[in-house]
Amino acid sequence: MNKILFKLNERKSLCLISSTLPIEQVYLCYDLKMYWVDNNDMDLIGQDSAGELIEQFERVLYAALDQKLILDKSIRKNLGYYWNEIFADRESFVDLVYDLNVFGSPVGWVGSKYLVWSTQAPSYPLISTWMYNDMNGNIVLEVSEMFAWSKEEDVDQNNKYAVFLKNYKPLFKEIISQRIAQQWLHQVQELYAVFYKNEQKCRILF
Repeated sequence: MNKILFKLNERKSLCLISSTLPIEQVYLCYDLKMYWVDNNDMDLIGQDSAGELIEQFERVLYAALDQKLILDKSIRKNLGYYWNEIFADRESFVDLVYDLNVFGSPVGWVGSKYLVWSTQAPSYPLISTWMYNDMNGNIVLEVSEMFAWSKEEDVDQNNKYAVFLKNYKPLFKEIISQRIAQQWLHQVQELYAVFYKNEQKCRILF
């Protein structure tokens, strides 16, 4: 078996997939991909090492279950909108939404604590996946698209970005119940134990 489902309901789930190794043989440094499944549709929403994917998932699940991921008051639009603006290097915007250290210097965007996963080129579209608590205490899973900036000098990129951002909204949002989040957390903890054990075996062998 090379996949694990984190079921939301009979139709929708998160699906963690290993390209070659069976899941029970995966180790922390092995690359995995996370998909969102809706009936027969599968969309890539995260990719990283097994350790990073699972640790991030565990972190946000713990925090969301403890109601510690209420959106910061500076976040008046959706998270993906701000994330795109930061990558577009809007300096005046960034100054408004960055955490400051005791000396008043920016230390990181306040919204980054809600980020669970992201995808990387050449995957398209580029995706960011978030988890947070809304004002009603619900746990929200939100998936948003990132603008694909080119490394080539292209004066039209800014115009394309403006069009992209004009009617920007998340690709989808899902409410995750406390019961489902607890189930996911239990699965995550079991998976991490397997990956960690396999990592130790690899180190002994090599």
